[in-house]
Amino acid sequence: MYSHSRKIIVLLLSAFAIEFIVLVASNLSSIRSGKPVVAPPGANICPRRKLPLMFVVWIPIALFELLVLGLAVKVGLNYFHSIAASTVHIGGSRWLQVDLIFYISRSVLMCIVNLIVMLKLSYIASQLTMPLSSMLPIVLGCRLILNLRETYYQPFSGEMTLNSV
Repeated sequence: MYSHSRKIIVLLLSAFAIEFIVLVASNLSSIRSGKPVVAPPGANICPRRKLPLMFVVWIPIALFELLVLGLAVKVGLNYFHSIAASTVHIGGSRWLQVDLIFYISRSVLMCIVNLIVMLKLSYIASQLTMPLSSMLPIVLGCRLILNLRETYYQPFSGEMTLNSV
């Protein structure tokens, strides 16, 4: 998006390093001061201690995703302004940009939902949102890859006619 700009690479690497350090520090501090978790009847829970600061892990993740979202929106707005000024419209690139912005927006939203669930609801409820967080990039990433493929290569319908001939 930014043509391998060194400033953007340094910004993203620095933000990712800070995110990683905060995640490790919050996990280490939470492990030391955990509370026992009482399992509901008929359920087995793997972790036996509730980590009081575990909700903190979603804050740096959400901030990093917000940074990426801001960078994507900036490029998207510049792209839309340049397309509006020209007479040539490239449809596929436009949809890729919109998909990318929505993908990152959904990731930020999922971080916020996880943060709220960990703060306000029970331990079991917070364990239910974790698989959704893991599943979201997989499902949405596949959609981005398919749209990227369709934009830069021939559509699937073109392959079907080539193979049948």
